[in-house]
Amino acid sequence: MTAEVTDFGQVEAVAQRAVEEYGRLDTWVHLAASSIFARFEEIEPEEFKRVVDVDLTGQAYGAMAALPPIKREGRGALVHVSSVLARRSVPLQSPYCAAKHGVDGFLEALRVELRRDGWSIGVTNVMPAVINTPFYETALTKMGVKPTGVPQPTSQGSSPTPSSTPPRTRRATSSPGARASRCSSASASRRA
Repeated sequence: MTAEVTDFGQVEAVAQRAVEEYGRLDTWVHLAASSIFARFEEIEPEEFKRVVDVDLTGQAYGAMAALPPIKREGRGALVHVSSVLARRSVPLQSPYCAAKHGVDGFLEALRVELRRDGWSIGVTNVMPAVINTPFYETALTKMGVKPTGVPQPTSQGSSPTPSSTPPRTRRATSSPGARASRCSSASASRRA
């Protein structure tokens, strides 16, 4: 079943259909994205709004539709797929970056509310980096070229631009004297 995520009624219908089909809803995974690749000055107001409506408001509508049936179960999980650009903005994608920052703030607020109210409902924000998906084929571009994701491996199985550099790591501590832990530069974040 598909739905236009900017139409709350359609999103709610998906949640209701899941309950009808499976008898309950205990996990909701939400992934919808739209983007435009262009300099900010080249983006029309309605183009900017569409990206924010899909990428931020659509995520909120998903949580709004899923929370009532999840609460009836007394526990569950909301899993929202966002982007590493929720934490690090890049040029030529200002509406996408703004929306993903908004998703991060929205989910943090929701997580705190649910925890404060005693609900055993996990709220996860998955923040992948670049992944080759139809996202690049469907995104609007004003750059004169079609954007792409990570280069695909060649037929020999090696990347066209191999790198012998290991992934960057950093040390993080939560307080003076705390044990240091290695944090990969991976982009997924789990919060419950």
